[in-house]
Amino acid sequence: MKENHEISKFEQLMELMESTHDFRTREKKVSILILISLGMTIFYIIYDTPKIIINFSSHNQIINEFQFQLLYTLAHLIPIFASPLYGIFTDLYSVRNTYLLNFSLCLLGYTFFFFGVFLKNIIIIFIGRIIFASGSPISSTSFAYLSKWFNRSNDVWGFSILSFGSRIGGFTVSFLLSSNNE
Repeated sequence: MKENHEISKFEQLMELMESTHDFRTREKKVSILILISLGMTIFYIIYDTPKIIINFSSHNQIINEFQFQLLYTLAHLIPIFASPLYGIFTDLYSVRNTYLLNFSLCLLGYTFFFFGVFLKNIIIIFIGRIIFASGSPISSTSFAYLSKWFNRSNDVWGFSILSFGSRIGGFTVSFLLSSNNE
């Protein structure tokens, strides 16, 4: 009887996987986690900053209550239309590039928003918020990016830390609001 010593495709793949070194070292994972958590903290600080502006503007008449509510509504409406486009962009390019695009749009939008408040120009404030809202799918992109790096069952702590980073951003704004009211 003739023995068959050929290796199946599956066995070849398994040998290749065992022989390659995993690029996801602990140090790289921690670095990625810190950067993405910091990005989420910044995002939520930027997201909630108009609460501080409306507090400030009640003294300086930059924006009224209706305009403020419209500002937040726009920030929630735009991602409905932007998210499918980001899904296509992610498929074409990568999760990392989508994350960088979202984060860049958030920072650019906040820059416009800040200068609009500084110049007391409601149109620039709205343009900034629209640009910011275009990048607001960053939260889902952050989780998608982390899932590429933390893909084992013992890596679940990475997602908890990312959620904690976003809550720090919300807390910072609440703290600034409470200290501003005193």
